[in-house]
Amino acid sequence: MNKLKALSIGMSSLLSFFTQAQDLDPLIQNLDELENIEASISQLALDPIYINGVIHKLTKADFVPVYKTIYYDNPCLGGIRRFVGYKTSIPVIGDYGQDLVFELSGRSAKSMKLTASCGNFSGTDTGSKYVISRSMSTNQTCENMVLEFSVDDYQQSSTIDLNVLIAESF
Repeated sequence: MNKLKALSIGMSSLLSFFTQAQDLDPLIQNLDELENIEASISQLALDPIYINGVIHKLTKADFVPVYKTIYYDNPCLGGIRRFVGYKTSIPVIGDYGQDLVFELSGRSAKSMKLTASCGNFSGTDTGSKYVISRSMSTNQTCENMVLEFSVDDYQQSSTIDLNVLIAESF
């Protein structure tokens, strides 16, 4: 087998590996990047959300920037890290199976997709102004609120302001 053919087979195997790794999380390219993001989020040490507690006011400083390494077919280019969004995680205390009201509202300097999830709850909104409002029971699965902003144009937002409240319904 000549060297050029061996290189071509090796590159296609490497590309296949990274394509499979991309299916783990839409914002993450590989496990190393996922571990780095999770470690950065744990260093934020955000106060927990208490159900029926106060409104949590989050800013851009409460989120970790997420980068994705993009690999091209040309082996000379290698991988290029691109900004794809922001992510944070906040512990939630007080879900005993009761009906909950999830209220999220805020704005950013650019249009992004906001995805919020906590146990069985999930909601999304797209734009530069965000409103997610939903009443439901999560059957005691809401232990950790994950908030993600994703972008398509690889550009960061200069500001993020987001209010989060979880309360019992009356």
